[in-house]
Amino acid sequence: MPDLSTVKNRIEESVRTMKGLHSVVSGIAITAGIRTMIEAPPKGVAPIDYAWLVALVVTIIPFNHGALRHMDDVYIYPTPGDPQPKKGALLIDFSLLFFEACILFYLSQIFLSFQSFVPAYVVLLGFDIFWALAVFFLTTNRHALKWLAINFGFGMVVLLFFVTTALDATNKSRFILLFVILRTLVDYIVNWPFYFPYPKEQDATKPAALVLDLDVSAVFETSEAVNSVLRSLISAFPKNAKRE
Repeated sequence: MPDLSTVKNRIEESVRTMKGLHSVVSGIAITAGIRTMIEAPPKGVAPIDYAWLVALVVTIIPFNHGALRHMDDVYIYPTPGDPQPKKGALLIDFSLLFFEACILFYLSQIFLSFQSFVPAYVVLLGFDIFWALAVFFLTTNRHALKWLAINFGFGMVVLLFFVTTALDATNKSRFILLFVILRTLVDYIVNWPFYFPYPKEQDATKPAALVLDLDVSAVFETSEAVNSVLRSLISAFPKNAKRE
């Protein structure tokens, strides 16, 4: 039977590899979106297109950020006492997250087309809801339910504005653009402690301050002869020396 610490190290290496793959795809998506704007004909780019690029970027960042934090909390730094994720959870979890990253890349290819972007964006939120439910049953992460609520709420609002006949295409685009950016803002406000965890109290296990002693051999792993020389040098200085 393999040593538990060895198994844990192997799992951690697998998780770090998966996190790297997710980040690579997310980074390529952002790069592709910026490249699309750079290569577009100057006369073919409207001012609102730059706003849609911003909406694309602020959508990709929290999805990637949240995926990495989730994998850290569940598989690398779990809360002591929490039950282990179910068998096969890591593979299923990453497969769903990687598919989400592929949707993000697809969005980077179509973000200048309002009629194409919105349905794909709603699919992204819907798929993330499915992932949150899967995570709820496969792992100990209950934080995903907050994302479920946020994505469901904004997904319904975006969909309603997209299908309504009370607004023209221009106003639809502006309202939905606002909601896409607002979704990220709400996500970070609600989930700030999760995205940026910080201990409320000083860790009791934090090592005490280093206290220097004349016997420095244990610190620097020097021989006893070197330690004697250092002790002699230190004692050679007068304790109450005055400046001239």
